[in-house]
Amino acid sequence: MQVAGRMTELAAGKSWESVFQEKIAGPLRMKNTHFTPVDITPGHNPMLGGGARTTLPDYANFLSMIMNNGIFEGKRVLSEEAIRYMEADHVKDAAVKPGEFVEKARGRKGKDIYGLGHWREETDESGNPTLLSSPGWAGAYPWVDRKNRIYGFILVRVNTANAGKDGFSSFYASPELPLMVRAIVAEKK
Repeated sequence: MQVAGRMTELAAGKSWESVFQEKIAGPLRMKNTHFTPVDITPGHNPMLGGGARTTLPDYANFLSMIMNNGIFEGKRVLSEEAIRYMEADHVKDAAVKPGEFVEKARGRKGKDIYGLGHWREETDESGNPTLLSSPGWAGAYPWVDRKNRIYGFILVRVNTANAGKDGFSSFYASPELPLMVRAIVAEKK
């Protein structure tokens, strides 16, 4: 992600934050979303993997755009091709160690577990992702459930030192959320 971000800066002739605000945050009304700097000296480098700081409403707008294949409030923000590329299998023939997130969270083995910046937790028989997520280690869990056209984001503060002593991991507990939401939606139908 860092290399792609730098390539974006060079191609645009602007900082990552400027490009992000112009192309993504602005059109999605993500007024409170920015990237954490890795340093404060000239040559600033934003932390693209895990460095976004956001709010629940801002991130919900982003997930809405993903769910709607690049469209937010009737306007195209990303192309359908870009969405398909993000959601495609980016692991291919790379070695996948036993116990990776998707296997541990879903019991699903395979190599098609990672898209561009997110996990492909479930896929259909054609290999298309039906459940996507991007969990954080300390309590953030956004997801897009393409099968049921539901998306969500839960953000909690977890005291990782205390939780770790008891063996709790929000990273591995959070994947229960979309399944619970599916069950609730199915019950209401």
